[in-house]
Amino acid sequence: QLGSHATAAMAACRTITGGAVSSTFRRGRHFAAKGGRLQLTLGAGCIPKAGSGEDAFFASLSLSAFGLADGVGGWVDRGVDAGKFSRALLRHVHERMRNRSAALQRVDLPGVASEAFQAVRQESFEGSCTLLLGQLQQDAMSLLNLGDCGILVLRPMEQLPRFHGGTVTTQMRNLYRSSSMLHRRNLPWQLSSEDKDLSSLS
Repeated sequence: QLGSHATAAMAACRTITGGAVSSTFRRGRHFAAKGGRLQLTLGAGCIPKAGSGEDAFFASLSLSAFGLADGVGGWVDRGVDAGKFSRALLRHVHERMRNRSAALQRVDLPGVASEAFQAVRQESFEGSCTLLLGQLQQDAMSLLNLGDCGILVLRPMEQLPRFHGGTVTTQMRNLYRSSSMLHRRNLPWQLSSEDKDLSSLS
């Protein structure tokens, strides 16, 4: 389904305290970048579809940032390669993150997404996608999630043994899980070339 568009304010942008653009066809990469006391480690991989595919991602060591655009495959019924829209959007996101970093500006994921979306619209690409962005700056991790991509924040914690002499184990504690942003079932919020304006991102 092509669905409609992001009809409300830009997806939740969360802050949790405490490279180059990669195409759909990179099967897997591993990255690590340091902020302040925190270290960002990124892993990415995908299974290509026949043809070009409609999804895209990037992971950048120098920016301590990542992005994912989950393209809508229904555009193929109109003869449109929606992957061009997804890849163009993330290319502009990456470029604007790099410019802000060079100017020593603070992280502004909604602003970056809005500028990138406007640039893609001006290039007249057709398509739509959900969007997930993250960037580590010092000891704060900013996240933006629009649609049904997911964010899960886990923290390791020690589990003491139940009896003397037992083994201390490590378990993952769930700190945060994002909620899907849906118009209705199987119809997530998304950025679309059919959006009439940019008001949904302001």
